[in-house]
Amino acid sequence: NAVARYEFPISGLDGHVQFAVNHIGKRRSDLRTLENDIVGDFKAYTTADFSIGVKGEGWDAELFATNLFNSRGVINSAVQCGETVCGDADGDTVNGGVFYDNVIRPRLIGIKVSKDF
Repeated sequence: NAVARYEFPISGLDGHVQFAVNHIGKRRSDLRTLENDIVGDFKAYTTADFSIGVKGEGWDAELFATNLFNSRGVINSAVQCGETVCGDADGDTVNGGVFYDNVIRPRLIGIKVSKDF
């Protein structure tokens, strides 16, 4: 993970620009050998986040984007029952078992505005 942030004055306000990169490496889907052989390893993925904002006396505003390049990294994969049954470990079906991948949050672009009271 790496984060770079630059803060600067702008017309009497405090401005900032921030960029963050997060990398998740290739990893096993399961610690158990047989189940990991059925599901397979999860591929590596990288995400990038960006924000630009200003802060004034008692308020701030920020434009942000998370998962800027819309990476579809898998964080988990599951079957309806145990991998050795529903994962088609014996290769009985033509297309193998059906796996349901849980992927990271898609790209999100937004604006945050806050006011101190």
